Amino acid sequence: MPLCLWGTISLFPACSTTQSSNHSTTLPIPELDKESVWQLVEMAGRSVPSDAGPITLQFNPEAGTLRGQSSCNTYSADYTLSPTTYSYTGSLNSSATLKLSNHSHTDIQCAEAQMNTEQRYLALLAKCNHLSINDTKWTLTLSNKGRTPLVFSLQ
Repeated sequence: MPLCLWGTISLFPACSTTQSSNHSTTLPIPELDKESVWQLVEMAGRSVPSDAGPITLQFNPEAGTLRGQSSCNTYSADYTLSPTTYSYTGSLNSSATLKLSNHSHTDIQCAEAQMNTEQRYLALLAKCNHLSINDTKWTLTLSNKGRTPLVFSLQ
């Protein structure tokens, strides 16, 4: 499969910090581990077209990489988050600065509608510089200063 390179980006911390009266404890956040898969449900304020095919996102915090299915193709990138820990007080509603780099994806052709959705997704993803997680709805949002968000749901 041919490989294409795209923009600069990075992503996910793998732990949260819990405050107690005596000390801080760092705990893993299972939703951000390499086993968890996030499914794209909204792109730039609109639902993902039903004919788009699967668009997923999966993080590997130990390696500092992410990967996923982008409709017809697969993609990957390196990521970093700042801060790399979260304040956890019974629920997780946190955000971090996101930096992506070393983007790549396969280049398999498919139906025009799927290709259009895929190209739009990869272009929006490349511009993302912010990550937020809400554990009440189990959503992950990637955005560029609040604009053109990508919203994922935990599968």
